Amino acid sequence: MKLRFPLSKNYIVIALTVALCQLGTVQYTHAESTGAQAGTGIAAFFTTLIYTPTKMVYALVGGIVGSGAYALSGGDNVVACRIWTPSIRGTYVLSPRHLTGELPIRFAGLPPENERELDAITKRNGSEQSAPAAP
Repeated sequence: MKLRFPLSKNYIVIALTVALCQLGTVQYTHAESTGAQAGTGIAAFFTTLIYTPTKMVYALVGGIVGSGAYALSGGDNVVACRIWTPSIRGTYVLSPRHLTGELPIRFAGLPPENERELDAITKRNGSEQSAPAAP
């Protein structure tokens, strides 16, 4: 005797739809129209659907190649990290802030110290541009 649960499939579809809708929910600190916010959020969601699997394949291949380089180099961490760092680090999910240019999109990752330096420079340049001009 086969048990049938017709409502369980509907609940799964509804739960997945609600979860996907939550991915594009981002609060903005600057004034922007609701339509523009929705459009940017939707664009970020659909862009992420293509970008994230591509980045994950790149990271997986980099992880495998880096492991091979580690083994072939006799356990040299520097050789492996030169492959692992750009392939595994970086941006995996695109947000509306990435699409508007507020955050950089880093497909190939940077070492943590370089990333901190670039973030500090970006913040400093952004604060200089947003500062009011002197009379």
